[in-house]
Amino acid sequence: EQREAIRLMTDVLDALSCAHAEGIIHRDLKPENIMITKTGVRRNAMVLDFGLGGFAIDVGIETARLTATHEMMGTPCYAAPEQLRGETPSPRSDIYSWGLIFLECLTGEIAVGGGTTHDVLLRQLSPEPVALPPAIRGQRIGRMLEAVTTKNVEERRVTIAGLLEILGVTKQSLNR
Repeated sequence: EQREAIRLMTDVLDALSCAHAEGIIHRDLKPENIMITKTGVRRNAMVLDFGLGGFAIDVGIETARLTATHEMMGTPCYAAPEQLRGETPSPRSDIYSWGLIFLECLTGEIAVGGGTTHDVLLRQLSPEPVALPPAIRGQRIGRMLEAVTTKNVEERRVTIAGLLEILGVTKQSLNR
């Protein structure tokens, strides 16, 4: 159900917001790193495995790189194009991954898949936009996912606060 997907993916956005506020980029957000729990009357999503997580340069924290070379970080089906090119990931990279997972929640299919890793890399790095299902194209959620999955990081001008607003979530509702 779309409403449940929105609520659970809002939990993921909230977790990413907390990490990003501390200067931490997840770098490997994928369905396997999101645990759905039922701790009360509803299900909740928790983000796991910050093992590849690194510090964001733009928050002024100086740290050694996790890898000495520009090797690819993350899972290709969910990694942002800039990560696959070996560029420094940013909060926008995590948001791209979030958008692909959200699309998968809505469709039941991997948004950028392929028969081989090479096929996936070609699709992620191509200028072709991520395909959206016809049912959501032109709708508010479709326009949001189009913006989130824009392949050029400079054109991916989205913030978690803006996404929460589009999804109809307020800070007060997150604190409940």
